Amino acid sequence: MNKMKAGTEARLKINEAVSEIIDGNYVYQLLLSTKLVNANALAREIKDSVESITGKRAKINTIAKAIGMKKVTRTDNSSIFKGLNFNLDSNLIEREIDAKDASKIDVSTALLFFRHGDKIVLLKQRDQSDENSDLVLLRLTFPGSSVAYHPLWMIFNSLNIEVKHVIRHDNDLFIFMSRSEAIRALTIIERLTSSQK
Repeated sequence: MNKMKAGTEARLKINEAVSEIIDGNYVYQLLLSTKLVNANALAREIKDSVESITGKRAKINTIAKAIGMKKVTRTDNSSIFKGLNFNLDSNLIEREIDAKDASKIDVSTALLFFRHGDKIVLLKQRDQSDENSDLVLLRLTFPGSSVAYHPLWMIFNSLNIEVKHVIRHDNDLFIFMSRSEAIRALTIIERLTSSQK
């Protein structure tokens, strides 16, 4: 005989909720399988979802324990990260120019420029007259003919790596970020690519 009251639903246990969340999220699977995130960090990330699914409060330690017991099936990343080439250019600067002065932009030194309100944001190679800049360009070239979407962007977001601009063209991804963020990003890329060897 069913002892549940009419109108109530069966709620999942914490370990079942954790399993459902991870199984339904490719990025979480990737972060765990490559050890880019520890159980406590992921537990903090998914705590609200776990509580929503279980209908009760859950402690970070309890969620982390459930994550630690979760067997993550290694996702097939071979077509995503195998053969990835990347390089870093640190000789860049970002400038804002009034849109009315757009004709003064020297396009021979511009890497990218776009309109943002009444300003034009110009990303260019730094020359001797420019001040020092913390801006770097991380350029990633993926195997294949075109990259419409890549989980690397979601991984950076999940790990709170702040990027300033992202441009995709064919099989290249251009990520503009600060020098300190680039160091973290390169560490992650190295971990992901080495996991494919």
